Amino acid sequence: MKNVNKLLESIENLRSKLYNEINFKDTRLTDKTVLEDSLILNEEINEYYKIIDKIRQRYSRAK
Repeated sequence: MKNVNKLLESIENLRSKLYNEINFKDTRLTDKTVLEDSLILNEEINEYYKIIDKIRQRYSRAK
């Protein structure tokens, strides 16, 4: 569960960072930085769902 919690924390931090960059007009805001941050966030979310799928598979086999 630690991995899931770390991923959730990382996802929230990345989401907040991206939100702040876009809405508060961060000085480094460019299309490139938004795209890079979005890609990193997407990778973290995908990793989270992979872990959740593995957990679901374990529980479905246990039943």
